[in-house]
Amino acid sequence: MIKRTFLCFLVLMVAYLALMTVIKPAKPVAQHQWQDNQIKAENYIYATGTSNRNVIVGSSLSARLLMDSLPGFTSLAFSGQSIFDGLTILSHKADLPANVFIEINVILKDGNKTFTENLFNPILYSTREFFPPLRDGYQPLAITGSYLTVGVRAALSGIKSRLVHEKPAPVAADPKPAADPKPADNPVASNPPPVKNNSELFGKMVSMQIDRYSRTPDGDLLESRLRKLSTLVDMLRQRGVKVCFFEMPVDEHLCQLPLSNAIRQGFYQVFPPDKYNYLPQPGCSGYQTSDGLHLIDQDALRYTLYFRGWVNANLALQRPL
Repeated sequence: MIKRTFLCFLVLMVAYLALMTVIKPAKPVAQHQWQDNQIKAENYIYATGTSNRNVIVGSSLSARLLMDSLPGFTSLAFSGQSIFDGLTILSHKADLPANVFIEINVILKDGNKTFTENLFNPILYSTREFFPPLRDGYQPLAITGSYLTVGVRAALSGIKSRLVHEKPAPVAADPKPAADPKPADNPVASNPPPVKNNSELFGKMVSMQIDRYSRTPDGDLLESRLRKLSTLVDMLRQRGVKVCFFEMPVDEHLCQLPLSNAIRQGFYQVFPPDKYNYLPQPGCSGYQTSDGLHLIDQDALRYTLYFRGWVNANLALQRPL
């Protein structure tokens, strides 16, 4: 019975590997946040070529950056995790990027050893390297589900096109001019100002963050994290990598509170701006978030374009290695 089960498993596994090799899914599929982080990490670890010239290391805050608008960049910013996870991945790489951009917002959170140990487990690492279908983004359930979803949507669309016949809208014989002004003649209607999120839930989330950011962080903890970061940054610079720090905008009520200021001052002491590169923070005024910390889509794009503009103008970073 055991032999038969094992043989059946082996046959199915070989068949799946062969199928994935033939169809080569264009995009890995994630079923949850942890797996999405795993896929992002594996895509970088096993990538080849020049697409990894610039790497962003961060937390869920910088995971909001729109990578489609940052050509030549790879994101190692993981939701629910810290900068130390991305930096640990870099420490295992033989070929390092030319530039590494490190988010400073979530310095107090340590790395997730379970996450990185799973990535670099000797047996798993080797099998995933030589058999890409074994990577997280190509698990049978996720891939099958994605194809089923596409198939069902196509079938429903076909059924709808056969059953639903829209009638053309009747044309009035003598249309009267509209009483209201045209949108083009009404700047308020054609270009409404952004509406801030004033929901009760949003207010509670921001209040919670204000309470947290109003407290000065534990000095020993901050010093310990910065010391650990300094070791990793020294490793990168010794291997010819240029490092630049950046700070993601958050809700404007948090930007100058004790926690934010303490983190900035800690960085400036350990990584003096006259010796290290910093991408200037544009200020938090006008940036809107979903919860006080994470930028909404339109402002994530806004900061991404600002980030790209600064990098394009300053890519040849001038600070000495």
